[in-house]
Amino acid sequence: MAQIYQHPDDADLYVGGLLESQVGTGAMGPTFGCLIAEQFKQLRSGDRFWYENQSEVGFTADQLKELRKVSLARMLCDNSEDTKKISKNVLSVKSGQVACKGLPSINLSKWKIKK
Repeated sequence: MAQIYQHPDDADLYVGGLLESQVGTGAMGPTFGCLIAEQFKQLRSGDRFWYENQSEVGFTADQLKELRKVSLARMLCDNSEDTKKISKNVLSVKSGQVACKGLPSINLSKWKIKK
């Protein structure tokens, strides 16, 4: 890069970001990591249908409480046949196995339409 550009400010953001060293075990450097994180934050905050945003189309407090109880592990248990045990954190290789019946489940009565 030093042979191509006279000053680091002259480098294109995309080229510079691709050439950065990875952060830890990540797939990208600090610049792209920051940009992508900020983009996801803005997408979530600007989405009126994001379940945690307070809007006229959002969930009630009781419904949010129920949604926050449920894990991906519980969803996989509920939607697969013959699964009795699963990793508590299914996205981690270091997570221990737990019984499906011991994972919190969602109370769907919070979505019942009151007459």
